[in-house]
Amino acid sequence: MYRNQRWIFQQDNDPKHTSKEVRTDLQLKLPGRVLPWPSYSPDMNPIENIWAILKRK
Repeated sequence: MYRNQRWIFQQDNDPKHTSKEVRTDLQLKLPGRVLPWPSYSPDMNPIENIWAILKRK
């Protein structure tokens, strides 16, 4: 399906995607093409704070 295309894997921090075995496999199969994704945190996503304020009103 994507045999001749270079693509990038966007890491989503799901535990089954971040195990040592999977990380090693991704490094071997997609060297330099795995993008880390920051852990979910409302502090890192300001819109979440706004939604919380709006829900209280």
